[in-house]
Amino acid sequence: MPNQFAICLFVLTCAAGAQQVQGPKQQNQKPASVEGVVVNDLTREPIRRAEVLLSLMKPGTQMGPNQPSSAVTDAEGRFRVTELEAGQYVVYLRRQGFVMAGNASAGSAIRLQLTAGQELKGLRYTLTPQAVIAGRVFDDEGEPAQGAQVTVLRPRRIRGKNTWLPDGQNVRTNDKGEFRVANIQAGRYVVMAQAWMQVAVEAGTAQRPATSYVATFYPGVTEATQATMVEATPGAELTGFDITLKRVPVFKVRGKVLTAEGQPAKNFHASMGSREGGVFGVAGRMTQGKEDGSFEMTGVPNGAWVLIVNSGRGGPPGGPGDQQTTTVPVEVANQDIEGLEVRFTPPFTLQGNVVVEAATDEQKAVLSGFNVSLQPEANTFVMGGQPARTQADGSFSLRVGSPGKYILNAYNPSATGLYLAAVRFGNENHLFRPVDLSGGSAGPVKIVFRGDGGKVSGNLDLPEEKKSHGEGMAVLIPVDPELRSSTMGRNVRMVDQNGGFQFDSVRPGEYYLAVTTTSDYSAVQDIDQAKDFDSKATKVKVVAGGSTSVQVKPLEPADK
Repeated sequence: MPNQFAICLFVLTCAAGAQQVQGPKQQNQKPASVEGVVVNDLTREPIRRAEVLLSLMKPGTQMGPNQPSSAVTDAEGRFRVTELEAGQYVVYLRRQGFVMAGNASAGSAIRLQLTAGQELKGLRYTLTPQAVIAGRVFDDEGEPAQGAQVTVLRPRRIRGKNTWLPDGQNVRTNDKGEFRVANIQAGRYVVMAQAWMQVAVEAGTAQRPATSYVATFYPGVTEATQATMVEATPGAELTGFDITLKRVPVFKVRGKVLTAEGQPAKNFHASMGSREGGVFGVAGRMTQGKEDGSFEMTGVPNGAWVLIVNSGRGGPPGGPGDQQTTTVPVEVANQDIEGLEVRFTPPFTLQGNVVVEAATDEQKAVLSGFNVSLQPEANTFVMGGQPARTQADGSFSLRVGSPGKYILNAYNPSATGLYLAAVRFGNENHLFRPVDLSGGSAGPVKIVFRGDGGKVSGNLDLPEEKKSHGEGMAVLIPVDPELRSSTMGRNVRMVDQNGGFQFDSVRPGEYYLAVTTTSDYSAVQDIDQAKDFDSKATKVKVVAGGSTSVQVKPLEPADK
């Protein structure tokens, strides 16, 4: 769970006995305090020296570990934090050999709403013993593969597509080919191994092509979808997951890169990525361009690829270091590819304005500080250039490094009470929908924010004995199929200690509301892939300026 523990990477001072650290406090306000216990989710025994961090979420700022309030549990697992400012906090836990549990039966909420002077007692958090997956990696001749990278992956759905994300720690095999991946949550995984120096190619002959190792999944297949799923339970030490690396025929891709003026490009590098996507962390092929603009990519297996060429070093626009990117689809089918010509298209500038409607005069006056960015529709290999920030009049200029289809997004963490209502290119609204910029700039864009959003609040319908265990997340997903296909149109909130949640400034429309008892954000993102989601989720209609309150039963993410 790499994202969930980011804040916990800051090392805290540990000592014997319960410790308490004072948190931030506003002047003239009576401070709040919290206290509780941390126990083992399996044995219910107290956990000593567990780190408990409370991060204050302030409107207009990013939640982060700049000044977290923290404590370390004593021998009885107890902790206490005092001098806390009123507000909403997120709780993080960490202890070596344990992972945070992600279900409502695990303990108190990870989101706490504190009022001035409140003394919140009786919090009970659990940490689950980590699962471990171990085995050996061998080369194609049965010898131990030293230095191979091993990753465990779990299925997820991102931007409407199935993919596989790493969980736990990436490790390398020792001289005996042994690996041990720790810090794994309970769940279903595939295990992937990649050879050290995977791009090294064994030369071919006139009778057979060259060969190279590729990413191999347990028990010895080259596609994640064909891999055997590994069921990890809390505290389990799973062994015997041996993988023999696969060596497959590979070929060369040769060509030349030209500038927009037809001259040989200089100072560029080229890389290959799978057009199928699917797995994060699979090593790709990369090469540096030559002075005459030519390049040679070796070790490319059969398949549908995209060639990504990057030039420049991110210098000022129009200068010699101005970064450019272009992509070309490549099909490799049992033979080398020769004479591929790649031509850069000059970067261009997308100009537009942010306007605020149906809002207070104060909201309408704040037009600076909006971040405008482009996200590629088809893949994650090409970025839409550096995000632009709006000026005082709401205008912006976004430099686009590569033509293509993009989804435009804008936000302002300081502009509370607003929602993104429209992204207009001419008369067409491309809200959370791609716009074709293959031919360059599509003309001025008008980004509309509005202040008449609705409010959705509610409670998680749980048995009385579990109501204090309100950990989980609530997600609003548009009913509109086009908006639903993009994760940008989804709103996610954490459930508080009372099982409550609230969405403010919601774009009017129809939504599916689902509340889960997991705190795994990536799982919530694809919850609409759960069986019978449309019939089990709660339908909510949000009207401009309206307020809706609902009580919902938990709906768990899809088990893939």
